[in-house]
Amino acid sequence: MKNKLYEASENLYFNDGIIDYSNIPYSFKNTFPNIFKQAGLNNNDSIMLYFNDNKLLMSLIIIFNSFKLMIYLANKSVLYKQINNKINKIKFVISDIYFPNFNERIEKINILGKDIYIYYMHNDLNIFKTLKETIFIFYSSGTKGNESKIARSKTILLKEATAIVKTLNWSSDDVILCNAPTFHSFGQAFGCFAALLAQSRVKYLSSFTLPSHLINELDKNKYSILITTPLYYNQIYEKLLYKDGLKYMLSGGGKLSDKVIKSGIKINNVYGSTETGAVSIQKYILGGNCGSVGTPLKGVQIKLGNVSYVKNNFKICELIVNSNFIYTGRIENNRIIFNKTKKFKLGDIGYYDQYGNLQIFGRKDDIVNIYGEKISLNEIEIIMLKCSLIDCIKIQKKEDPYGNDYLIAYITTNEKCEVEDILIFCRAHLDYYKIPKKIIILEDLKRTETGKIIYEQN
Repeated sequence: MKNKLYEASENLYFNDGIIDYSNIPYSFKNTFPNIFKQAGLNNNDSIMLYFNDNKLLMSLIIIFNSFKLMIYLANKSVLYKQINNKINKIKFVISDIYFPNFNERIEKINILGKDIYIYYMHNDLNIFKTLKETIFIFYSSGTKGNESKIARSKTILLKEATAIVKTLNWSSDDVILCNAPTFHSFGQAFGCFAALLAQSRVKYLSSFTLPSHLINELDKNKYSILITTPLYYNQIYEKLLYKDGLKYMLSGGGKLSDKVIKSGIKINNVYGSTETGAVSIQKYILGGNCGSVGTPLKGVQIKLGNVSYVKNNFKICELIVNSNFIYTGRIENNRIIFNKTKKFKLGDIGYYDQYGNLQIFGRKDDIVNIYGEKISLNEIEIIMLKCSLIDCIKIQKKEDPYGNDYLIAYITTNEKCEVEDILIFCRAHLDYYKIPKKIIILEDLKRTETGKIIYEQN
């Protein structure tokens, strides 16, 4: 697989915005790497990438395959922190965003007709002196507010991509529409490395695409694979119910809404984490619906650990992943703390249903004790979402000044209503100790770039 990656990364070809990984002109091999060498990029350097244009981000990743680098794949908030405060000791920030007030050296270059800016952060900085290969740094979603930097080597990413290609039988005949952030591990694995190894054709939409534009693109061109996030599927699933020709509709980075699941649409739910990469996909080989995450990828085992909760006679257990593409390590204080095991506890709990599909029940730390009763925050959210007034919800456990735990619900609504209207539903459908003590109605809930609702809403 290394040879295939090298051959594909030598060149790059665009046709109507589509990268064709099986037909790439030779001129890409030397021209663009030399541009960055002239700018001062060397092996063992640390750089940060952020692009609104996902196509450009993947292009640069292919270019940088000829180097051995530490590449930070930043989200927008990390990018702004780096520019303003230099939070990571890196040599360059490379982006398609221009910061006019940056007081140090900036260089502008043109790649594929687009202006790209190189911001010089630290000269002659060489922290990682003996890199054997390129290492990518992903930022975890940070839904609990403890965002971390996860290191995954090129070899690890290639193993994951190989498992995806084999599991889904991707080939050079596939045409992929990628509308997932490629700085996120889901978008990078499926939309970039797996597509490259399969030598498929890919069109990358920008990180902030209107749902209507996504549907128009699907109507205009014949795609066999769609890659996007629950945030988009929740808005376009009705249009997709009657869409022919899509072999896979891949969704990752969060859970699908109840209305999408009930529609019967066969979205291929992908489960994984920044640390583990993709671990399972709903391919419907065992039936079920898009509420489950199906079965493990080739080469991955998902074992059930200690029982955390019991519901409808199902023992809901902690999930433990055993995989050949577990993360390489973590970045702490600008150093890699290497991971030495192939096992990883996800922090999620779940069970295998009657079909044999894996069902994700929620987070282990979402099982809390209120009034001496063990309850699941996720279960309460599912019940409250059955209220026609509620659109989205996030429930948190809080502590009052006397040390007593209570529940608070942050919601958005489908129509104008009062908190008392929601409480009437809760009293009719929830045990008294499961009813949130406080309900706060918001216009929107805070989310990550992939659409996952952030835990802390206040």
